[in-house]
Amino acid sequence: MHTGDPEGRTEVIDAQALPRILDATTAHGYRVTDLRTLLTPAAHPMSTTASPN
Repeated sequence: MHTGDPEGRTEVIDAQALPRILDATTAHGYRVTDLRTLLTPAAHPMSTTASPN
C-alpha cells in the first residue's frame, strides 16, 4: 500500500482504508503478514531444500 500524497495533501486514503481491509481479509479466513516475514527463509515452509533422491 502507498501512503502519502505527492501533491502535499494530508489526506491519506490508503491508510484510512487499511483497518477495514484487514478486518475484511481476516474475516474471510486469510492471514495477514508483512513482506519481511514472508521472505524470511525460516518462516517460509517451502524454502527448505530437499535431497533429490
